[in-house]
Amino acid sequence: MRAQFTMQKSTAQMIIAVCLICQSLAVEDKDKATKPINIDSVQKHNVKLLSEQLNRGWRAFCDAPVDEV
Repeated sequence: MRAQFTMQKSTAQMIIAVCLICQSLAVEDKDKATKPINIDSVQKHNVKLLSEQLNRGWRAFCDAPVDEV
């Protein structure tokens, strides 16, 4: 009898956990941008990201130690 109660309790806990996980996955992200996306804004954003990465890489290259032979 006790084993059956424990099994029912753990099953109920699993069902509750699955419900909570599903609910958390279904929650809408309110922080997302709501402005319409067009090609120009995407291209500007990509150029900005590429220039940041280029600057970061160039700075790392310039700051790297030089091996003198």
